[in-house]
Amino acid sequence: MKKKVFALLLAWSVFFASMAEPITEVKVWAGETEGDTSEEIRRGILPNGLTYKVKGDGTMAIIKFEFLGEKEIEVPETINKRPVTSIEEYVFEGCKDLEKIKLPKGLEKIGVCAFRNCDSLTELIIPSSVTEIHETSLSGCDNLQSILLEDGNKKYTLDDNGILYGRNQTYLFACPGGKTGHVNIPEGVTRILFVAFEDCKGLTGITLPDSLEEIKSNAFWGCSSLEEVTIPESVSVIWASSFSGSGLVRVTIPSSVTRIGASAFGYCSKLTDVFYQGTKEQWRMVEVQEGNEPILKAVIHCTDGIVGEEEKPEDKNPDNTEEGSDFEENTQKPQEPGGVEEIHPKPEENEEPPKNPENTEENHPDSGENTKSPQKPDTETGNQEPSTEEASEDSAVPALKVELSVKNLPSSKKIYLAKGKSQTLTAKLFPADTTDTLAWSSSKPSVVSVKNGRIKGKKSGTAKITATSSSGKKASCTVTVLSRNKKSVSVKLNKKSITLKKGKSYYLKASLKPANSTDTVKWKSSDKKVASVDSYGCIKAKKKGKTTVTVITKNGKKATCKVTVK
Repeated sequence: MKKKVFALLLAWSVFFASMAEPITEVKVWAGETEGDTSEEIRRGILPNGLTYKVKGDGTMAIIKFEFLGEKEIEVPETINKRPVTSIEEYVFEGCKDLEKIKLPKGLEKIGVCAFRNCDSLTELIIPSSVTEIHETSLSGCDNLQSILLEDGNKKYTLDDNGILYGRNQTYLFACPGGKTGHVNIPEGVTRILFVAFEDCKGLTGITLPDSLEEIKSNAFWGCSSLEEVTIPESVSVIWASSFSGSGLVRVTIPSSVTRIGASAFGYCSKLTDVFYQGTKEQWRMVEVQEGNEPILKAVIHCTDGIVGEEEKPEDKNPDNTEEGSDFEENTQKPQEPGGVEEIHPKPEENEEPPKNPENTEENHPDSGENTKSPQKPDTETGNQEPSTEEASEDSAVPALKVELSVKNLPSSKKIYLAKGKSQTLTAKLFPADTTDTLAWSSSKPSVVSVKNGRIKGKKSGTAKITATSSSGKKASCTVTVLSRNKKSVSVKLNKKSITLKKGKSYYLKASLKPANSTDTVKWKSSDKKVASVDSYGCIKAKKKGKTTVTVITKNGKKATCKVTVK
């Protein structure tokens, strides 16, 4: 009897002792240890709810997290003495109360939607060892204030705003979802990746660089405070859902754009004005896919007037098919684990627009734009010069936008002049029938003077030149005056070859080395009957054939682009 009582007490003591200790055992899936001579468990669950597995290279991957309302979670550096190198797809997706995630040193990969919709996450530190981050991994983290990068990371870099870029800053990877205010994207960036600014509801403004070539799908989805955007001339396709659900009121689209993808401006209920930097005839050629009703209902200002209702391009692809096209887009959510794919139906009124959280590489053709337009006279002091005909209040048409351009220079935003030299800026007002007049001003007249757009370098320094319409719209550029001319040592074009359809146009971009060279440039085409080029670098395709466009600096340096017209 005593032996039975002792045995019973011993059993109970063991049971309660096990309850007091943390769970250290792992769960084994059937068949996972087959062929494993080390008898090490190859898949299991850690006490903190993380599920792991051994990868083919012998390292560990975190594949799942059993979320029970935790505020913090730490991913271990090793499991069973094997380094943790990967966080796979969807691991922390939807963990809305999770405020802090500590990632391990040695981590190399962050997978698809790994932290998507972690609404309470405010900061994430990315280890220096990380070499692969999927574009969707941080999407929907609305309160993420900062992304931090450990020193020594060779694949990624951050700017002063905490925005994540590729190491050489040619592509913009992700903006923290809690970012507020205006963002200036630096020159040199050529791509804004998929969902980069998704749900950045505090983003009020964005300046896109002239170097930009691609804005991927969903890049600015749900940016409800973003009211205006100017798409640069180097962009030829506006991809699906790129600005869907944003707060856009005005958008400037270059004539280089040949296609506006499905719902690119869908659910932009505040959109009233589209400034198209081409003619009404060119606008009719633009392919506008389904879901872009806000664009078609807006007032479309072209260089030769406002598009009438009958002149707006039709929805040429109501079924969103791509017959005869080289483009591929996918507006569906990436496949969930288990092979079930979630399709987002079109939302009802007042619902949020559907998202497209999968990135597919999309190739696009080259195209261009036309920005020539007359300028209105002004004074050097910035005082408005009266119109020759006084318009009545009822007939006054205020300008909604001002743009600057300059001939025979690589850039109209940053101009370099030698002391005593001059250049002429041209200002373009939208809409074309505006009754506004222009006033020109210089922030430092002693450095750079301006009169009716004619600027002159007075002494070394930098000044800001501004053209202001009588209704208050502005455009500006910076002018740096050097003590003497600085010759270029080389010139480079943004394209070595392009293919255009007859009637299309494309703006070539020339860059000088050094960047502050004062050299002017000239353009010429070897066969003007095939394609011409103007003093702004705008190529116009005229008939089938081939030609070569050459840019020549004042110093005699050259660069060429082969043009094929089909």
